[in-house]
Amino acid sequence: MMSTLPIYNTKRKNKLLSSATKKLVACLTLFGIILYFYTNTSTYTMQSSSAPIEFDNYNINPLSWAPSLSDRIGKSAFPKSYFTSKALLENELSLVSAVILRVTDDDESIVYTVKHMLKYPFISDIYIYNLVKGRPLRWESLKLDQRSKETTPIEIIEPSATDEQLDSLARFTLCATASRLYCYFQDDTFKNPYMDSLYTNLLRFPSLIHANSKPSHYENEMKWRFHNSDIRLHTGYADFRYGAFVPRWKVQTFLTQLGKSSLTKENIRQAEHYFAIWVNQYPWLLSNPPLLANGDKATNLDIAYPATLDQYTYDAIRHLQNKLTLDQSEAPQDYFERSEEVPAVEYRDVRSSCTNDQCLFITNMDPFVAPNEVIFDYHNITSIIKLENRYDTLSTVPSSVEWDEHSYHRVVDNDPNTCWNTINAPKKNDYFGLILVGATKTSQITIHTTAALHQPELSVSVLESGGRWISCKTTTTASNSHRIQLDLHCPSSIKHFRAIKVNFVKDQTEFFEICGLSLDNLSV
Repeated sequence: MMSTLPIYNTKRKNKLLSSATKKLVACLTLFGIILYFYTNTSTYTMQSSSAPIEFDNYNINPLSWAPSLSDRIGKSAFPKSYFTSKALLENELSLVSAVILRVTDDDESIVYTVKHMLKYPFISDIYIYNLVKGRPLRWESLKLDQRSKETTPIEIIEPSATDEQLDSLARFTLCATASRLYCYFQDDTFKNPYMDSLYTNLLRFPSLIHANSKPSHYENEMKWRFHNSDIRLHTGYADFRYGAFVPRWKVQTFLTQLGKSSLTKENIRQAEHYFAIWVNQYPWLLSNPPLLANGDKATNLDIAYPATLDQYTYDAIRHLQNKLTLDQSEAPQDYFERSEEVPAVEYRDVRSSCTNDQCLFITNMDPFVAPNEVIFDYHNITSIIKLENRYDTLSTVPSSVEWDEHSYHRVVDNDPNTCWNTINAPKKNDYFGLILVGATKTSQITIHTTAALHQPELSVSVLESGGRWISCKTTTTASNSHRIQLDLHCPSSIKHFRAIKVNFVKDQTEFFEICGLSLDNLSV
């Protein structure tokens, strides 16, 4: 039985800390400990599991705790009542501490970002670290009412001109001392409209990093995955600017890793390039287009990778490979994980959030090269560019295909003129579908597609909770070149379900395009 999200029943403190100054002192103290912790000789044994990596449970929380999707426009589907001390003793939900880096040199972005965070009751407290020199941030700057301050404590950490500059390390020092078991990371440049759905995936597998990835970057990040079974290497890159959930204990372990490393002070300040790699687990990336903090669509002109990304990412993987190579015992004592967590990357079928944030798009059809097809060794692959070239030589995606124009989120962006392309012809039992943030029932499913001469034979199944899919009989009630409409006849015992899946009954001879999905009361 797979692990589920631990119940977090600690009562919320009336006050997180006595002052933001104490929080800053704690962060700077951690930074000092990291820099001078090399001589620590404490014994540590990383927990490992001999259980085989398999995937037989969707880990969806029970129907009894599924939120309603009706009348939740503009706010979270999760009601506040789900996060009381009493409720948290019974359900499988958890409160989260948000850590926001203020990096935008204006006065409004942080206001937009904080107000958006306050819509989600699973965010119990917010920490803001101001990285903008000469632009001090005060409580009054956030333009919030007193009630918001009382219901969701907010700590603003304002370093002075003489304080040590933490840069992206601030994310991790704040999370390590946060009040909750899980942290949410984001920069104030962006707005994450997929909070509920990203949180829903966290609930399923909470020990993994769950992060948004801009679709035009997603294709690259599928190549920034590192695998070598001989040393139990299985990790990848994640960008935390657009929104990511992480387990606090992994952040705490990471700070210990930094403290025992020989990284320079400058490298430690670039901690966000090291964290996801040193976790030694593939992060779960969702292909989700970010918005700017004011709600406008973010373009490639608004978003760019840091110029030093390749340098620090490669340095991170080089350090990790050395650590894994030096200690290949069954009980390593170097603070780096060895066992690959479930679900293995080939079973991670959640690909994108629905634009309305009420569901997640799932499919097993993945056109990208699996990381285990590229054996990484920094002695042979001497740069990130050379790693990308290795992936490119194995890729089956035609060079003429612009992934951003046919990516997963195109199915669920509520735009019938944009479509996801499977790239390769679907095989028998390949599937696509939706996991819902809440629960629903439907008598039909409509698949919006492009003009095609041949309509595939399809089957439909639904999932109440857990991992057992239940087949429904189908009747085609409408079918043309742009739409396949199936009436569903599920067993009478099925009153509501958490997920729906459409399978191809036979091998197809050509790729398939989907431009949207509709249920009785949900259209994406």
